[in-house]
Amino acid sequence: MKFFLSLVCGWVLFIFIINLSVDSGAQYYKTQPDYSKVEDSLNLTSIKIKKIRESTESGGGSSVVTPAKYDMFWYRIETVYNSRIDWADGVIFKYYVLMKEKMSKRSTLLIGDVEYNSIPRWNNLKSYVFIHPRTIQRYGRPERVMCEIWYQGVRVSRLLLPRGSQEEWWVKYRPLEGDLKVKYFTPFANDKDIDEENINIKSLLK
Repeated sequence: MKFFLSLVCGWVLFIFIINLSVDSGAQYYKTQPDYSKVEDSLNLTSIKIKKIRESTESGGGSSVVTPAKYDMFWYRIETVYNSRIDWADGVIFKYYVLMKEKMSKRSTLLIGDVEYNSIPRWNNLKSYVFIHPRTIQRYGRPERVMCEIWYQGVRVSRLLLPRGSQEEWWVKYRPLEGDLKVKYFTPFANDKDIDEENINIKSLLK
């Protein structure tokens, strides 16, 4: 009789544990994000590097005179992308810019993020970061760029310049933060040719 009761209690305990595990697993998977809803929601299409000699709005020059008596100019990194969702908040652009000094051949990796809110469903949207002339003077000109878009904790797009390269060159260098600037910290904040979406100002204060 005792053996029978022990057997029954063992089976009841086993069934309880199995049901508890199933319920816990179900709860776990219910809380996971549905990645299928964000995949391909935002897609990078191009990256451009441009030297900026003057503001298109004020006409003021952007150069900084160096001790060697030659001018250094601001550089602008422009990325173009498409959005396939109606309104996207908290969209983060991660920039990796490889600088190369001409004489010493030394390379430096600059990194920075820009976060946007209220991105509409549209094509040929743009994001920008800028590099100060003093940064150019110290580290050289931008030679390579890698940009990623992150949305809801998922990397939804990546693009490299030059295109076609499969080498993950950005993992080879120690990153330097703080030298990739958004337009508000440049002479070009009001330039009409900088058609950019709504930057999350709060993210700049973190």
